[in-house]
Amino acid sequence: MKDNYLNYYRYLKTTSILGKIYRKFFLYPLLSRFVKGNFIDVGCGLGDFLFFGSKGSLGLDINKFNVDHCRSRGLHAELIKDGKFPVDDDSFSTINLDQVLEHIIEPDILLKEINRCLNIGGRLIIGVPCESGYKRDPDHKMFYNLEKIKKVLSKYNFSILVTFYTPLPLKFFGKILPQQSLYVISKLEKKM
Repeated sequence: MKDNYLNYYRYLKTTSILGKIYRKFFLYPLLSRFVKGNFIDVGCGLGDFLFFGSKGSLGLDINKFNVDHCRSRGLHAELIKDGKFPVDDDSFSTINLDQVLEHIIEPDILLKEINRCLNIGGRLIIGVPCESGYKRDPDHKMFYNLEKIKKVLSKYNFSILVTFYTPLPLKFFGKILPQQSLYVISKLEKKM
């Protein structure tokens, strides 16, 4: 397992210059417009999105190499152990789950934890790859389109506020462009 985590950490570090520019100057500023207060970035990877938050924002990851990397950059990051987030109930206003959900076969534990940690009225930002990007990564385990995300979110008491595709604004590009992703901004209506 340790080798898998180390390999994934190394894979994350191979992001192209164009990919880094896209995230830093377009995607992350766009997503940060939907953030309310301090946020948790679940599956924080190398921590790039954390630079768009306040000092109270937190990166969480199951990969110790990613957490150590974030800490080496002066970011607040913690390890997720046994599926539990190391935070109190109702302690955050926003949770970012960008390019994570598709890696999990059964998201029940994850979404219950998100429901537990998020304030009522808090926002959940979900980003998932479209068809071409999903097929490109052998680590992807579950494909999500808008209908499937709506169904999952309603089960955990979230309502949808906004949906969009990026980097191009149409769903169609997801069939041919591996970088095309669907983003869903939702709001927690009530606790489970």
